[in-house]
Amino acid sequence: MVDADTTETDSFREVRPQRAPDWIQGKWTVKASYGLVTLFIHGDKITEIINYSDGDGKESTEANDEFYYQDGVIYCKNRGDHGDLPMSYRLDMTHHKVIFGADGEMDKQ
Repeated sequence: MVDADTTETDSFREVRPQRAPDWIQGKWTVKASYGLVTLFIHGDKITEIINYSDGDGKESTEANDEFYYQDGVIYCKNRGDHGDLPMSYRLDMTHHKVIFGADGEMDKQ
């Protein structure tokens, strides 16, 4: 006789990418405390460009990657000057905005 499986349930949530809303496609910008941040979203590709204005001598950085969408969040793994820093952007599904962390809503150009 075989008893029911008593192994612990893994707390890892399985990734099940969903179809991203069409309105996220295009160019998005926000003025952050350290400079202008621009996102370009095309298909399943995302590019983040930061034009620094904080006086540290950097002019800009660029990170390119693929992304997936799940439950109101764009998940990507940026490269470039960021190293392998995982990034995510929340979406305001009501107002059709990309949220850039503490710097707030991005404007679509």
